[in-house]
Amino acid sequence: MATNDGKLEDMWLALEDGDLETLKIITPANFDWQTANTNDGRMPLQELVMPAGLLIDPLKWKLLARWLLDHGADPLQANGHVTDDEFVWRTENKGAKILIRKKGRSAMSTALQLRKEMRDATDGQEKVDWTPEIAYLSELIQMFSRSVSARDAGSTANVKTSVIERWASMLQDTSDHSLTINAEGGRCTAHGSMLSASSPVVKACLNSGMVEGSKRSIDVKDCPVAAVRLLLELLYTGGIAEDIAAATAMHTLLLAHRWQIGDVVRMVENLLAGLLTDDNFVEIASKAELLSLPVLKAACISFSQSSSAIQKMQKSRSLPEAVMKLLGISVQKEKPAPKKRRML
Repeated sequence: MATNDGKLEDMWLALEDGDLETLKIITPANFDWQTANTNDGRMPLQELVMPAGLLIDPLKWKLLARWLLDHGADPLQANGHVTDDEFVWRTENKGAKILIRKKGRSAMSTALQLRKEMRDATDGQEKVDWTPEIAYLSELIQMFSRSVSARDAGSTANVKTSVIERWASMLQDTSDHSLTINAEGGRCTAHGSMLSASSPVVKACLNSGMVEGSKRSIDVKDCPVAAVRLLLELLYTGGIAEDIAAATAMHTLLLAHRWQIGDVVRMVENLLAGLLTDDNFVEIASKAELLSLPVLKAACISFSQSSSAIQKMQKSRSLPEAVMKLLGISVQKEKPAPKKRRML
């Protein structure tokens, strides 16, 4: 019988060959597909970014990607110790090489970077037509994005409407509220115990000798009162009763993140994912990258693929550095010119 090391080696060989049926048979139960290849450090999904023989049967590689995602492979997980990048080229034009950068990257960032390089090459002087490969990478990126969104949306449960309405009425009835939140443009009240149970930051403020604790009042003057109301509505009921503007949701996201209320952060991520437009994309994508918000990052990546306006900004490299990084585009900072020294 093969040793465990031998089984793992066989698995990676089957993966590199795109042999899904063999992989299903030889993969141990509950195998962790977030494990890197011990030989070169690559993550499982990185093997599918531009596999050998892709154009012969692209469908088998898509099916393999789907199977890996369903079994726990993470497209956002960066590899640990890849030592070598790779080149890809067309058989009929080996001079037109494109570098696949894999060191320290995730499958998502590898695919995004390679797709950009191929688009640039298709439009450039070499005129190598990478259209089939670009189409494959776009489908792969969409699969990655949907998987991340589904995985990080958070678990939900069916709750009777009467329960939600009861919590909503508790928020609306301010008679026994014990905490005041002073925001930009107004103030809100809530149960101090509810906020303390939900936010370690608020709990620390209220239980300390600070002014907030003695006055049972917290100032968030940089946050509009509408955004605070949205945070409280989500905190009490887990949903919203009316449409919300993206700008309000963004302020709520920042406050929930500052107060470390994880479930509200995830709810607002999902809300903002459905409010993306060409006009607000840069602001939302920048915050998604800077705050490391997986659901919102995946939504922004998916949106950028369908927006001609954002794609033009990508090509002109006019997007902020954080957004370029999110989309897998390397940013090389120009070195400042050396100062001229005047000899005395």
